[in-house]
Amino acid sequence: MPRIPGFPLLPGGIPRNEQGQIDVVQLIGSITRRISNGTTLADVIPPEQLQTLADNVTDALLPPTPEDFDLHKFMGRWFEGINSPRATEQRCVVHHYGGLTKNDKTATFTALKIYREGSEFGPVRYSIGYAFRGGNKDAMLQLHSSETPDAQPFWIYKLGPEGTDPFGNPQYEWAVVSNWVKYPVTVLVRDPDKFKAKYEQEVLRWLEDQGFINGFIRAFNMLQPASYSSCQYADSTFEVFGPSKRLT
Repeated sequence: MPRIPGFPLLPGGIPRNEQGQIDVVQLIGSITRRISNGTTLADVIPPEQLQTLADNVTDALLPPTPEDFDLHKFMGRWFEGINSPRATEQRCVVHHYGGLTKNDKTATFTALKIYREGSEFGPVRYSIGYAFRGGNKDAMLQLHSSETPDAQPFWIYKLGPEGTDPFGNPQYEWAVVSNWVKYPVTVLVRDPDKFKAKYEQEVLRWLEDQGFINGFIRAFNMLQPASYSSCQYADSTFEVFGPSKRLT
């Protein structure tokens, strides 16, 4: 194995598994044995290799996410086809993502949300924030909004097929969003009626297969399809989103 600058103190070089990937467990063990002699992690690994280590640890510990995720196709208006109603008092939720700025190292976009508080007939509320890529995977984002002082994990676990927006631009039809504990869960959808008729059962089966739905979640009805049948907003409500198709 070629020598990698920054790792001269690790006997045997960088441990790798059978697939040629860095064996994070063995690597951490080697580093631990070295720093237990009184050195610090920064003494053993220079800054550029510390970032590489952090990325590899992240990749090893975090769940798989779509590799070909295209943020441009994620922009626009979203509704919620399936959500975790016990985790929030928000109903009739409408999201809008836009203003995407992206390069090889980072990505950010605005995140606007409108909802009714407490019930489908509750007062209208707004949430304004932004999302940014929080790691080396495009689908693992962090969301910072006016609802909380801290950024929250916003991970895209699964993407639906591609469709088109009213202007003919490609966009994802639905997306499963959650965090590392897989709760709460939100399935963002472009068209609630179309999702219910065409994709809902498929997505519910996938959520169960992947451990988002288990006996506890099912027993306490902590994840269920959302409904917009009683949701009504005045046209002026959506002016903050800019020109777009209104909710009817």
